[in-house]
Amino acid sequence: MNGAFESNAWRSMPSVKHVQDRRQGVDRIAIRLRHAFEGLRGASADFDVAREVCTHSEHDGAEHDAHLRERAASCARAYALGQGDDRTLIESLRVIRELAHRTLGLKMHPVQVAAASAMVRGRFVELATGEGKTLVATAPAIIAAWRGHGCHVLTTNDYLVTRDRDRNHPLFDAVGLVSACVTGTTDRAERRVAYQADITYTTAKEACADHLRDRLLARGERSFAGRVAHALVSDGAEGVLQRGLACAIVDEADSVLIDEATTPLILSSVRDDLPIGDEHARAATVATMLELWTHYTIRESEQSITLTRAGRARIASVTSGWGGLWTGRNRAHELVLTALRAAELFERDREYLVREQRVVIIDPFTGRTMPDRTWRHALHQAVEAKEGLEPTAPPETTSSLSFQRFFARYERLCGMSGTLREVAPELRIVYGAHTITLPTHHPLQRSRARTVLFVGSERRWAGVVSRIQDRSRRGQPVLVGTRSVRSSERLAAMLRAKGIAHQVLNAHRDDEEARVIARAGHAGSVTIATSMAGRGTDIQLDAEARGSGGLHVIVAEMHDSERVDRQLLGRAGRQGDPGSGEVMGSLEDELLTRYAPAPLRKAALRCASERVPVLLASTIVRRARSRAQGRARGQRARLRDGDLRLDDALAFAGTPD
Repeated sequence: MNGAFESNAWRSMPSVKHVQDRRQGVDRIAIRLRHAFEGLRGASADFDVAREVCTHSEHDGAEHDAHLRERAASCARAYALGQGDDRTLIESLRVIRELAHRTLGLKMHPVQVAAASAMVRGRFVELATGEGKTLVATAPAIIAAWRGHGCHVLTTNDYLVTRDRDRNHPLFDAVGLVSACVTGTTDRAERRVAYQADITYTTAKEACADHLRDRLLARGERSFAGRVAHALVSDGAEGVLQRGLACAIVDEADSVLIDEATTPLILSSVRDDLPIGDEHARAATVATMLELWTHYTIRESEQSITLTRAGRARIASVTSGWGGLWTGRNRAHELVLTALRAAELFERDREYLVREQRVVIIDPFTGRTMPDRTWRHALHQAVEAKEGLEPTAPPETTSSLSFQRFFARYERLCGMSGTLREVAPELRIVYGAHTITLPTHHPLQRSRARTVLFVGSERRWAGVVSRIQDRSRRGQPVLVGTRSVRSSERLAAMLRAKGIAHQVLNAHRDDEEARVIARAGHAGSVTIATSMAGRGTDIQLDAEARGSGGLHVIVAEMHDSERVDRQLLGRAGRQGDPGSGEVMGSLEDELLTRYAPAPLRKAALRCASERVPVLLASTIVRRARSRAQGRARGQRARLRDGDLRLDDALAFAGTPD
């Protein structure tokens, strides 16, 4: 390990990296064009590095282990002294590539080497699904660790954290580095040790939460010297956890840095003294007495509810004489509005599930459960009351930080994903890093059929079942992606009625993920999955499945972002394998009911009885996604502007955040 913790205690102090671009209008367009050109030029340079690295493959393969380790130590010394230039980068990648082959049985191909080179230079890389991103991350992680300040490799869930660290541990050991991992079950003492390792695998949520805990620990000391002294005198159990935010390598960067950018990470303490009682249950009862459009209105596109004058009068009438929180008119309205949001906008087996008498949130981007998270502003308690559960004590926020603000604190930031080009301008504006798109190592053999848009949901599901029957009879394995647990269970019931064998992967069965995915590539198999199946796991085809045309992917419900659909379709045709995919949507999909222009939807209903004409369907989907993504970008921009204003205020006040 590179040095003792105490010598790096100053690195625990938070520092904000101001990279956000504030230019607007024509200036913003011009700078984006220049960045696009620089990104292309950067990709060419990275392929030059890859060619030179791979040219020496035969020579490096003949080296003795001891000599390779000496070369690795020489590279480490150069980076530790701040002398890492282009020649050092090439030499480092040659050594890492050969040692990976000897320790892991895997040798990086030229596209992977180019991706590693780009990330070492601080870029984001779009690398197609199945191109081996787990192996690619090892090279920039090693080089970052050689600089002496540690590296965080951040992925999407605890399973991948443990899996990736365990897989790559022999390589890290070969180059003289200590690796560790932090998951949701890691205790505080183990976390502190893990963060002192040269390379630490963890999730963005855990890294951000531990950073917040360190800030709370240091908050008592306002001066820099005082914070350092506080960190130095703290013992192993109570001292700061992290030794700083030197470098982060973010897997599935679009999901973490863009999709979850507006989700704040909050540390809270439970307030048992707050008067909850049966108030949320009473509010849920009042909500059932109100009628939609008479007492309240819903704006689907904004996911908001507003009380009408009649609704406010109805609440006053029903709650007349109630004491406690109901004596205040505004408090009463807020309680009922929260209950209405829980009833109308939060659906069981879509936004959450009930497990062991607890409401467990479902991640909308991955489909996985998030047992340690709760909704804010009493919404969690309202959902519990709706389900007839005992409401938990509401938490009191002690500290919060958005992912945008957290990741801007890293001195070096890079990442990769299979779908980045759509968000490349935003990554540049927010995080100050270019994005490059790399080709596949083998020619892509995946075919994609035209998107089919059905008029109604029932016709869509019938069409999906018919397509599953057709493809599985041919011997192709089929993977069907749905947006919610409820939809996956509905399709599973339809397949059972038809006598079609299948397996289901959703938030109710997330502990079976590895087993289900291991069988998903067998000839004729049928797998139904929420979007959790799109990231981080490999579907291996057997020989018969490969000969039958490979994996066929059906996106059965369109997502707000085409990137999510592309991730799922990218499960097919990996590493030169054959494969195919298609999207089968419905005018009743949430994307279209919330964001599609009403005149276009009405036109589609008038001119079609089963399927919407192709040109009209593509127009509806394109317009809906443009609206949805525009709204999402607006939310992220408002958060970013708020962060910038907060930075300016804190800088003026001289007060640590």
